[in-house]
Amino acid sequence: MELLFDRVAGLDIGKASLSVCVRTPGPNGRRVSEVRTYPTMTRSLQAMRNWLLERGVTIAAMESTSTYWKAPFYCLEEVMTTWLLNAAHIKAVPGRKTDVRDAEWIAQLLEHGLLSPSFVPPPEIRRLRMLTRYRVQLMGDRTRDTIRLELMLEDASIKLSSVASSLTTTSARAMLGALIAGEQDSRVLAELAKGKMRIKIPQLAEALTGHFDEQHAQLARTMLHRLELIEAALTELDAVIAAACRPWARQLELLQTIPGVGRLVLA
Repeated sequence: MELLFDRVAGLDIGKASLSVCVRTPGPNGRRVSEVRTYPTMTRSLQAMRNWLLERGVTIAAMESTSTYWKAPFYCLEEVMTTWLLNAAHIKAVPGRKTDVRDAEWIAQLLEHGLLSPSFVPPPEIRRLRMLTRYRVQLMGDRTRDTIRLELMLEDASIKLSSVASSLTTTSARAMLGALIAGEQDSRVLAELAKGKMRIKIPQLAEALTGHFDEQHAQLARTMLHRLELIEAALTELDAVIAAACRPWARQLELLQTIPGVGRLVLA
């Protein structure tokens, strides 16, 4: 079988340690394998990188194992071609011997060009993606906590969400704050509506009639506090993302000319 890469490395990565197999030319045209095991701490990864450079390795490959691949990949991508592999693609290649180490098997496949790398964005895009993914998680947290608040109010027969568009609007927050403070008069609570919500005061008075007790008040206070923390985190994160996106301001502007695509969609 044709040899495409002369000096290669295959990595089998775990949480605490990794095995790396280096395949290089040997005597009489044979291939030589060397296998070492390293901890996944930063200094150990640097020692691994130095060993690969000493052996003249020009390309390395590893499976995308959980998130454990990131530290070795980031360490090696600075000095050599580094491939991240889909585990399913490796398993689909026929001919593996059962006694061959994973690292050595990856190295053998790599040297013969039988592997295809997955796309890994450049560092600046990875950092931006980490921010936007965290934003998605925060949005999910906000949705879940809002649902918990709504379910708790249902337990107290408070139907505010049936009248207000959201429990996070200014009017709804004012009414919930008054409920937590001990106000029981539904008419007084309904009068806290602001803007367009004031036309719904009769419906609000009905929706705010229930049996909201001290336990409900304690839960509502905690839930609203969590929502405030999430919203504060979102505000701060949005500013960080906006700053990180400045190098691609023109590209983002062009993307937003697509119907239905806006700043929040891109985030």
